[in-house]
Amino acid sequence: MRSIETIRERMGERLRESVPLSGYTTYRVGGDAEFFAEPSGAAEAEFVYREAIRRGIPLTVIGWGSNVIAPDEGIGGMVICMRRDGAAVSFPSRGTVHADAGAGLMEVARAAAEHGLGGMEAIAGIPGTLGGAVVMNAGTKEGDLSSILVSVTAITPAGRRRSISGDEAGFGYRRSIFQDSGWLLLGARLRLTPSEPRRVLERLDAIGEERARKFPLDIPNAGSVFKRPPGDYAGRLIEAA
Repeated sequence: MRSIETIRERMGERLRESVPLSGYTTYRVGGDAEFFAEPSGAAEAEFVYREAIRRGIPLTVIGWGSNVIAPDEGIGGMVICMRRDGAAVSFPSRGTVHADAGAGLMEVARAAAEHGLGGMEAIAGIPGTLGGAVVMNAGTKEGDLSSILVSVTAITPAGRRRSISGDEAGFGYRRSIFQDSGWLLLGARLRLTPSEPRRVLERLDAIGEERARKFPLDIPNAGSVFKRPPGDYAGRLIEAA
């Protein structure tokens, strides 16, 4: 595919062909991605996204790969995997943290804790990226991402860069305006609470241990994937059945 060469020249070995998606989803299933891009950061992700749209290459974006079932026949076009260890995390103002969309939730929570900020504990144990958490308004019974989101930076299919506030994101229960929008999320800013670092880190350790016990990701697993019905809990209904 000649149209892919501009992207290949920029990305080098970070762009591969015929990559099994079973290695990038927690269910461990799925056929090959025709082209599989792992951007080095938000700027390169934006480049790949813009080039693919400009050249008419079908696009699929994944993060951590949890709650994702890739088809056995694979995915044609370009799959952009946003997840990246060591993704950029910064502290632009007092009480806020900004991170790339590909940063893991626990990674952001720990960085914030070391800077004396808490408030991500409700979502930190979820196996996902910040971008994925924004898209589905990830959460637990203790709270969800919408309660701490200040803004999101995204690119629209028309090539327009936009900053969307939390109030504009259309959040609901596991829902946002970003679902099925075709937008690429580049990063998000969160407002957190000044906290004692040691206590937050201890809480994050406990959350990580409990999650590993309940949802061991060394075997095919997607964690807790059932939506909570109004006024009840999926777990209670499953046990009752």
